Amino acid sequence: MTDDATRREKADLLLEHKETGDHLRVLRDKGIATFSALGEAKEIFYSRAGIGHYQGTVGKVFSDKHRDAFNYEAVAQLLAEIEKCSAKLKKLTERKAALNL
Repeated sequence: MTDDATRREKADLLLEHKETGDHLRVLRDKGIATFSALGEAKEIFYSRAGIGHYQGTVGKVFSDKHRDAFNYEAVAQLLAEIEKCSAKLKKLTERKAALNL
């Protein structure tokens, strides 16, 4: 690979990493806005979305009482998108480390 191609690959990776991180922040902010007043449901969402001190998966699922408080399908879709974006960001971070960026 030429020096120019290597520089271009690194630049593309850095840009994609930044854009993915920005997108993940937007998704998490959307989740925070959705759940700001829902008590226990908020904690479950925050845990699944890796927000604040609730990071990590706790294995809880939303109960029927939580599902009645919000649009469950939209929340499930948002969580899936957050998890997908988080996984992508992790892979990009690993690629950055491999290239010493």
